[in-house]
Amino acid sequence: MLFIKVFINNNIVSSVPMQIDNIKQKYNMPSSTIQANSIMKKLNKISDKQIILREAYKYIFNFKSKYGGTMISCNYKNKSFIIKFKNIKAKVLVDYLEKRYSLTSAVVKDKVVTIGLSI
Repeated sequence: MLFIKVFINNNIVSSVPMQIDNIKQKYNMPSSTIQANSIMKKLNKISDKQIILREAYKYIFNFKSKYGGTMISCNYKNKSFIIKFKNIKAKVLVDYLEKRYSLTSAVVKDKVVTIGLSI
């Protein structure tokens, strides 16, 4: 009985590498583990950056629902935002955004508040 069990386990173990190779070919995966780990690290970095960016957008857009005003534009480039609001007090907007982010500029012109902030 023991011999049969060892024989069955040996057959199962010997078929695993072939199954791994078939899966790698089927899904066009890299052949080595080092390459796969490198791809995973790259994708994790991109994912982390995207999560930070989404949280920043969420925080910025929550201002409108809490305090009102009209958002004219919200632009993101090179890890910094430029946000334009009208019908809002600049002090309220600046205080809200300074709680989480460092502001690079704050300008009020023609009742339009333009704020620059970096992530």
